[in-house]
Amino acid sequence: KHPVLGCVLFTAPHFAFYRGAGARFSSFDICSVTSVCSEGQNTQKTATLLVFLAAQLCIALGSALWILGPIYLDRHVCQSSMNLYLSCLYASAALGPAVGFLMNGALLDRWVSPWEEAPSSLTPDSPIWTGNWWIGYLIFGAVGLVCVVPLSLFPRYLPGTVEVRKAKLKSRELVMDHDADQKTTMNVESSARDQETPRGEKVRKFVAKDFKTFSMACKDILGSFMRVFTMLAHGTENFAVSALSTFLPQIIQAQFGITPGLTSIIFGVTIVIGAVSGIAFGGWFVKWRNYDGVQTARFCFIIACVSLPLSFSFLLLGCPGNTVFPAEEDDLILFAEDLCESPNTCRRRLALFIVLLFLLMFTTFSNNVPGSQVILRSTELKERPLAMALNSTIARLTGSIPAPLLFGLGLDRLCLVHSSETCNGGTCLLADNTRVKYLALIVSFVFKSASAIFLLLAWRFYKKNQACRQIASTSDSSNARLC
Repeated sequence: KHPVLGCVLFTAPHFAFYRGAGARFSSFDICSVTSVCSEGQNTQKTATLLVFLAAQLCIALGSALWILGPIYLDRHVCQSSMNLYLSCLYASAALGPAVGFLMNGALLDRWVSPWEEAPSSLTPDSPIWTGNWWIGYLIFGAVGLVCVVPLSLFPRYLPGTVEVRKAKLKSRELVMDHDADQKTTMNVESSARDQETPRGEKVRKFVAKDFKTFSMACKDILGSFMRVFTMLAHGTENFAVSALSTFLPQIIQAQFGITPGLTSIIFGVTIVIGAVSGIAFGGWFVKWRNYDGVQTARFCFIIACVSLPLSFSFLLLGCPGNTVFPAEEDDLILFAEDLCESPNTCRRRLALFIVLLFLLMFTTFSNNVPGSQVILRSTELKERPLAMALNSTIARLTGSIPAPLLFGLGLDRLCLVHSSETCNGGTCLLADNTRVKYLALIVSFVFKSASAIFLLLAWRFYKKNQACRQIASTSDSSNARLC
């Protein structure tokens, strides 16, 4: 329900502040450093930002689906089919934003109000064109509301759940400090009896022992170097993905001089083909080769190494005419205003960059399913939900949360000319395009290198743990001391 509320909140500024197409528009409102903001415009900016933050918070509350979804699948799906199901789940997660980009690409070429005609002096190529940005949120909010009903009807346990989990207990891939016992296998009958327990008694039991159980489970999960390095690899990879996915449409638009609608379509198609095919390939390949946990960890490391050189594709950002600027400040301002009104374009260079970006996204997202499988297959059954939650928390703390803030701060520092200093700095008319592409290259290469190193360490520790378990099962005391 929270994502639906967030989608509705995103549309509130349109209904609150839009005053109709009769408002006066000037081409110098954005492309001039001397324009003055209208009275009350700064107040609208602040209110809009606060509404957007509240809406984004509501949508973020629905992200628990991507933690609990894999766990629900893990409870009811046999190990041999898990990669296929995870591929479908993560592919749908990548397909959603891609469809959003494609839809916005079409909507942004239409006037902000579907019931009014756009001013005759404006076209989608105009710098102050306001596209229909808000109606997509209403559409996806309605779709989300429809999906809530069938999702809420799924039972807690499906037929055959106990047999699936008992089969997984026999795996030698688990990494834990104790032996698995029958308590790990869920007991459906006891769970049914727990539902009949009075709520007050449940709360008292929770307060009495749950914190201790939680602490012991966290210690058991984070006590394995293999899992810690895998989670850190996800976090560092997430840093590069979050930073670039947030600002890359804006960078492509500025560097190649194309419209926001065309930018959304290009970026959306790249996500559809690259991310979805990468996720499907990663899950299919691991299933086809019938990899165990160690082999899956090795696959993740190899794919990370393959994607590393593709970071240099960001050197292709920008058209040749957008990288040489006048030395004098007045000439620089005039150059920025002219470039804002009539940007330079280079379609061939853009096409080559998109092809390399597709390969980068394909290899990056190929690790989604195998990476999750490494954590699930190495963790005791009853601790897997917490392991996925910790993985998501670490990925956000080390990647998703700081990445847009730090990368956005870096982009602000590289802005040479703003549209209007009287409007809180205005928008960036001209950025140092050479440094922007080097910033994107550094962020991608450094954090992908860190991810590859963490995956290498995770693979080595996982391999060592599996070898030790095999030695322990054969009671080979001469080699036991190596573990």
